[in-house]
Amino acid sequence: DGSIASEPGYDAATGLYLLPFEGFEAPSAEPTLADARAAIAEIKEVVSDFNFESEVHRSAFLAALLTLVGRSAIEGPTPLFLFDANIRGAGKTLLAGLISWIVLGRELSTSTYTDDSNELRKRITASAIAGDRLITLDNLAGTLGNDTLDRALTSTRWQDRVLGHSEVVDLPLSAIWFATGNNVIVKADTGRRVIHIRLDVMVEKPEERVGFRHPDLVAHVKQHRARLYRAALTILSAYIRAGRPPQTVGPMGSYEGWTGLVCSALVWCGLPDPCATRQKLTVTSDSTVDGIRTLFEAWQLFDPEDEGIVVSQITARLWGGGGVSLSETELTMKTAIEGIAGRGGKAPTARQIGAAFKGIRRRVVDGV
Repeated sequence: DGSIASEPGYDAATGLYLLPFEGFEAPSAEPTLADARAAIAEIKEVVSDFNFESEVHRSAFLAALLTLVGRSAIEGPTPLFLFDANIRGAGKTLLAGLISWIVLGRELSTSTYTDDSNELRKRITASAIAGDRLITLDNLAGTLGNDTLDRALTSTRWQDRVLGHSEVVDLPLSAIWFATGNNVIVKADTGRRVIHIRLDVMVEKPEERVGFRHPDLVAHVKQHRARLYRAALTILSAYIRAGRPPQTVGPMGSYEGWTGLVCSALVWCGLPDPCATRQKLTVTSDSTVDGIRTLFEAWQLFDPEDEGIVVSQITARLWGGGGVSLSETELTMKTAIEGIAGRGGKAPTARQIGAAFKGIRRRVVDGV
């Protein structure tokens, strides 16, 4: 209902025990839109030295902060927040760490990411047992995403066998997910579960920059933690107290509870919808789309009468060898198929091409 549990001790309404940090002060009982906008200005001032790629990415940072602050008021899962930059030293890990200092009062705890689904599953189980509030995958290289991560990002409970035991646990999974890296490529299925916070620093050695408004930013945040935490609470509480006026946000499937509170509160205050960061991320992440588009174009050239193609005949023609020169249309088709069913320079078999085609069956690209 937008009220804040602020009295030390057991809170019957939430079932939580509150041990406030030193200096904690709840916002006013009836915060207004003006109060919420003033609170946003307070938080934005703290990160004024960061070069966000656009205002929507700054709004996405605020969304990450509000998500960790207001997790208990959000029904359902929450997306992963990717702190990404164009170059090392841009400040992405520091930016994520500020949220940890404001909300948790401690340094950001990080772990390495593994694309091994089985190994990642074990780590998630350990985090669920520990009741972690924040999981940070730091310094990603290459791509992000696999079936285990996708499942964790759209679940609020986690069931798994405890390592070394026959016991199966069924636990709440309400941790907020952060990830950091440079020019991270997000796999297509994971992309719809990610909010992008992008820093863009156009200098060769960003770690050597000077002239910051807050030279020791962590010390500044630690000193003003109570004020910044109060500001974050004010934004959420004001929106709920206003009756949650409907806003145009998303859509973001599986995260309706999150968009209905966090994104809507920010848009209500006049900020861009953080969900908009997904549009560009999805375009750059779904590498299969370019391959499918190329295949469609080549297919129309190769089979202009739409008579259909027998894959075994194609492999014999395009990879049969024997000194047969290929036409430009055939070379285009060969390149397109290798892009979908490539084998690292080796000729794909008819079975492999068929399996690759099944993997993109009924996909729609550019209306085709």
